[in-house]
Amino acid sequence: LKLDGSTWTVFLPTDGAFDKYSTILEPLIGESSRTSNLFWETHHAGLNLMAYHFHNGDAFRVSQLECSELLEMSTGESSRHKCLKGERYQKGQGNHMVEGLPFPKIIKRDIEFCHGIVHIVDGVMLPKDFEDVVPVALLAGFELFSATCR
Repeated sequence: LKLDGSTWTVFLPTDGAFDKYSTILEPLIGESSRTSNLFWETHHAGLNLMAYHFHNGDAFRVSQLECSELLEMSTGESSRHKCLKGERYQKGQGNHMVEGLPFPKIIKRDIEFCHGIVHIVDGVMLPKDFEDVVPVALLAGFELFSATCR
């Protein structure tokens, strides 16, 4: 995921979002360590999950996103913008499969950064086959995002 020279819309989960989703994300991480082959395999998959929170090509403000609009993410899969009871959400194709967890709600919107706009969400956007995506890189993954504006 390279931010230089591109324009982005980013849906950035809070730390609490990962806590909220830990029951489904933790079993996917397993007992991997930095010295095992599993870590390097899952690290790449974790970057893919992180990339699923980035849209390339446009910097959309929340007011520019239509309710029920599909937005292609940098992984090639789409996410959907939802409007429910006056709140705005950005959900992945896999979010509907997790019983008991609400869609990721946009809790802070339209934060400008050097390559686009960030929206803070209170959940993790899950791609369609999220069981195949192991989020190891999410532990420090968004440092990549913040480091590009230095």
